[in-house]
Amino acid sequence: MVRLREYLDPDRQGQINPSVFKTDKNKNRVYCGMCGGIFFVDDTLYEAIIKAIKETSESPFLCTECQQEYDALAHRS
Repeated sequence: MVRLREYLDPDRQGQINPSVFKTDKNKNRVYCGMCGGIFFVDDTLYEAIIKAIKETSESPFLCTECQQEYDALAHRS
């Protein structure tokens, strides 16, 4: 899964990954910026995504599959 740089905190205990199902930790719904799939994230990542959307009007969140596809296309040159 793609994570915003602010989300990657080395001091954080146990990283919480986005999921396709709502959980106790992942209770905020976000959409993949490429495929439009629905995912659930924790409060920290959700706030970072909302902040980025307000600044750029685009969702920086990409699901694992879309991120892999995006990376593959970026390295083809």
